[in-house]
Amino acid sequence: MAIHELSFQSVKPIAALSFYAHRVDLNQAIVAPDQLPSELGKLAKCLRQENRIPIVADTTEFCLLSPYPLKSNGSFQILSFVAVDITAPKYRRQLEQILNLGTIDHFRNRGFRVDAYEREAFLETLKISEEIETQRFIKWNLRIDTDKYVFFSIDYSNSYHSCYTLDERELSSLTPDQQLVHSYDGKSCRYVGLAGFTVSDIQSGLGNISLLEYHRRKGEISEQFISSIPPATPAIKVNYGSKGEDVIYPHIPHLLKKTFTKDDVEARVFNAQVWSIDKRFKTAIQEIEHFNNFLGIDIPGQKITFNITPYYPDPQRDFPEKHKNNLDFGGGCFGSYPTQGLGKKRLLEKPEQIKIVVFHPENWKVMEWCEEFEKFAAGFRIQFIFIQDEFFEYHSYPIGKTLEIQRKCRNLEKYDLALIFVPDKEECILNPKFDPYSIFKREFVKAMLPSQAIEESTLKAKFKDNTGYNLLLGILGKLGYCPWQLKHMPGDAQAFLGLDIGRKDGVAVGVAAFIVSPQGKVLGWFPANFQSHRETFDITALRSIIFDLINLYEERNQTPLNHLVIHRDGYFQADELDLLDELMPELSQAGIQKLDAVEILKSGYPRAGQWNEKSKKWENPRRGLAWPISETEVALMTTGKTEIKGGTNFVPRPIIVRRRRGETRPGFLAAQVYWLSEMHIGSTQTIRLPITTYYPDMAAEYALEGLLPTGLQKGCKLPF
Repeated sequence: MAIHELSFQSVKPIAALSFYAHRVDLNQAIVAPDQLPSELGKLAKCLRQENRIPIVADTTEFCLLSPYPLKSNGSFQILSFVAVDITAPKYRRQLEQILNLGTIDHFRNRGFRVDAYEREAFLETLKISEEIETQRFIKWNLRIDTDKYVFFSIDYSNSYHSCYTLDERELSSLTPDQQLVHSYDGKSCRYVGLAGFTVSDIQSGLGNISLLEYHRRKGEISEQFISSIPPATPAIKVNYGSKGEDVIYPHIPHLLKKTFTKDDVEARVFNAQVWSIDKRFKTAIQEIEHFNNFLGIDIPGQKITFNITPYYPDPQRDFPEKHKNNLDFGGGCFGSYPTQGLGKKRLLEKPEQIKIVVFHPENWKVMEWCEEFEKFAAGFRIQFIFIQDEFFEYHSYPIGKTLEIQRKCRNLEKYDLALIFVPDKEECILNPKFDPYSIFKREFVKAMLPSQAIEESTLKAKFKDNTGYNLLLGILGKLGYCPWQLKHMPGDAQAFLGLDIGRKDGVAVGVAAFIVSPQGKVLGWFPANFQSHRETFDITALRSIIFDLINLYEERNQTPLNHLVIHRDGYFQADELDLLDELMPELSQAGIQKLDAVEILKSGYPRAGQWNEKSKKWENPRRGLAWPISETEVALMTTGKTEIKGGTNFVPRPIIVRRRRGETRPGFLAAQVYWLSEMHIGSTQTIRLPITTYYPDMAAEYALEGLLPTGLQKGCKLPF
């Protein structure tokens, strides 16, 4: 069955659209240069509201774009203006903004409450328990292809809130950073603390009015409700900023509700609220019919309507079908998926025996479980020998006593592996000092000892093959063994270098990089720490890491590296691309003839489905399918209908493989990403991301907590 996107193509391409580009000078106090683009955007928003026409900012040229000529006023001075075609490629971002403004107007004209920033229109609120209600909303996105066709993607999601506002619950029960939501418009924020004044106190920051008067004048709350709020109510502070970028304002508790995560909702109830792929597609088709009945998206001089059939991209590729049985488990055993080799008890690399030390909380009975695990490993001809004080030692430890645990971790050099039994993570969230995991891991890092944690829920559950597979594969990965490898890697790349960062409180403070062979084997990795204030790498550290890992490849293979592919988790920042451009002459002199820089994007693209003519239903597609979306981008299903997590209605989403530098065809780059996503040797679980970005992501987070060694690590041992 062919794939269809959960998006809809416009009936016609956008025709040429005349706008006026006004170069302006802001009539205000001097502001820092980096604040000028923000001020221009604020001016455009203000003019839109005053004139009720789509006026947008072009910060590159520092001008305002409008369908009609503007006149100078007290806020800005027009220096010059010229007529432009806003459908030209240079104005693509501004055109998409104008289309979004038209979409917002469409939903508001139909009576929906809209969050313009998040591109969400709220549909309905349902009470799902005595404490919790769900807010269902439609999410949309717009893109324009090179032929100027508009693609309108739609999805549906839920948020979960308390049925009660904060005035009906004790504020003292809230913790800092508790997620909250406006009861009147659905916007989210985070709790900071008490403001130190009441909702009726005059505040200079609000223009010498009270919070009550401020919300009365905004007109979003009825006068009757505002009047019912006691004037002596303490105000609270809430944060609208992202982590590390605080935007704090006072607020009224009566206008806020607590937000819940899916973990707070009983699983059966939560799953019942999630729409299936069939429900999403059929509802989206009805939504597009509504759009067309309302004459579509209204922009100056044009009305954009859409085909009601979900978009069918062409061509489409099926990577598992093209390269069947591409995973090599050794001994002539091949398969297209990891479970095919594991089911035959075949592993490409494995030790004959492992010398293990076991740590468990006092009074926990773990020996019977370990014996079950031993029998399971024996099926793969891996021997756990249970001889006290020789091959398999048991040590009990007291929970909550750091020094006692550290004493138990002395003289670890003689072991190959540590098994640590620990309480479930959820039990230690409120009492971190009772979590022994990080204490053990720091001690194991000092001894360079691989370890595998086993939570109490796993210990108490019946030992199953799937549990054994995941634990055994995790152990083999940490010991440096590769249970399977790729038989064929599309393209001619000799190595893949994956990059990611670690963030703490919104600040980028660490980078991790891995170098991987075309067979999908980790050759080495490099976690490092640095200081930064945004999601980008320390350029000096990045340069050093690239050269160190290239040198490691050549040292390992005794051959020069000619073609390197760099994978970035998320978007490359401008200074990162500048560095790669600066390095290319030096790399070329060293023999590297080809370098591809590739972004792996996890979000922002529509879901996909396949129509089953027999059942007359839309279904989730298989993993391994891909299709081009531009000259440099490919959408790729690295998970599919057999990898659904969390419930039968959950819908996988494609990732985007985007070439930013290099000449390799995007189809080859996407095929490489797919096969590297099948090389997660530490688990049977299918992961959306290739190991080139998933492993660095894991390593960066662990390194931030001091749970990994730093510096260049040779070989393929994966301690995380």
